[in-house]
Amino acid sequence: MAGFHRLVVEQGATFEERYEIVGDDEQPWVIPATWKARAQVRAEPLAPTIILDLTQLLTVDYDAGTITLRIPATTTATLDRGGVWDLELYDPADLGQVSRLLAGPVELDLEVTR
Repeated sequence: MAGFHRLVVEQGATFEERYEIVGDDEQPWVIPATWKARAQVRAEPLAPTIILDLTQLLTVDYDAGTITLRIPATTTATLDRGGVWDLELYDPADLGQVSRLLAGPVELDLEVTR
């Protein structure tokens, strides 16, 4: 089951968080080098429209077992609403092999100074 994680994104500011992936033994999980990460923000889970595709904004450190999400200020400035998100790791060679890591709401803290 995915862990609950709320994203609070400040409109017009750079957003950066790093997620450490651990196994059942609470030790860092070495992510298989062939696996990829993907994430999206939608208004609600079944919404057909993607508010923000986070996939290209993810950096995977396979040996350390971490994933970093970095959204540049130029991108957060264009956001006008929050929604929900999730983060997955998957094996492109076996699309049936998917690990959903995190999921939760996305809150947008609107910018005042522009």
